[in-house]
Amino acid sequence: MNIKKIITSAAVLSVMACSAVAPVAQNSITLFPTNTLTASAVKSASAADVDRFFKKYNGVGVDVDGCAGVQCVDIISRYMSEVYGISNSTLNAKEYWNNFYSYGFLYNNFTRIPNTPDFVPQKGDIVVRTTGQWGHVMIANGEGTTTWFKSYEQNTMGRNEPTQLVKNNYSGVAGVLRCKHYTGGKGAEQAYNSCGMAGGTVWVSGDTYIFNSTQTLFKDKSCKTSAGTIKSGQKKVLTHFYQSGSNTVAKTSDGYYVKVRTSNALNVNAYVTVNCDVLNVRKGAGTSYGVVTTMKRNKTVKVTKYSGNWAYSPDVKGWFTLEYVRG
Repeated sequence: MNIKKIITSAAVLSVMACSAVAPVAQNSITLFPTNTLTASAVKSASAADVDRFFKKYNGVGVDVDGCAGVQCVDIISRYMSEVYGISNSTLNAKEYWNNFYSYGFLYNNFTRIPNTPDFVPQKGDIVVRTTGQWGHVMIANGEGTTTWFKSYEQNTMGRNEPTQLVKNNYSGVAGVLRCKHYTGGKGAEQAYNSCGMAGGTVWVSGDTYIFNSTQTLFKDKSCKTSAGTIKSGQKKVLTHFYQSGSNTVAKTSDGYYVKVRTSNALNVNAYVTVNCDVLNVRKGAGTSYGVVTTMKRNKTVKVTKYSGNWAYSPDVKGWFTLEYVRG
């Protein structure tokens, strides 16, 4: 089983307390509290419909079943009912994934998509963590890379917090449930205003980047039709980013497309800023290598290559973890 790199966040550490209370067993039949909303016929929904739901409930605590207060599963139940008209039950968070094929309102209306190293949730996806006692569920807002994503969720820290936007990593994420009635999906061509390798953001929309090797310019984001080349040392303003497996494609301000990352190779000189008091710089990509120097908070350096969660900068002639930098 492929597992994503883990970057610890406060939200992740608290997911054990993020879902509804345990089901009540009676005569060997597991009973779950049902949604108090009466849903209409199932309907399709656009990205705009999902955005309206986010706007309406951001900062609002939802308790649809009257059980254990505001829980992560309550906002999922309301989302299904209000956006898609799907009658449903407020399951425990793990149940959305582990028992997906046991509930008709799930398998009839959603596609179960496993988490993989190249996967990024789309807007509207229900993201399911299966770690902790009950797991955790949230709704992806469409922002993210293969190392982080943002989602709207409740009970983030286990204290009945209302719906809020949270930046998450993929620790414990089994996958997503993607509604078959959602009409706003963009697949692998979903665009981002920023795009990261790991840890801090590296590429940001509107910034000017210097290419460190000669690259092909393309007319299309699938990079199939050549439109010339850009030479090492030349500059381009990048406006949008697209994840495509282990590659990252950027759109230039003059309307072309270019690969800014090919597997672990960076094709542009990206920059990151230290986000901790002291960051060790090592001879190699890992804590087993010796420290060659240190960097202090707010120091900005150029990154030319990376390996896993480590990046190399010629400015300090060494490697450092990307967990403590920002773009």
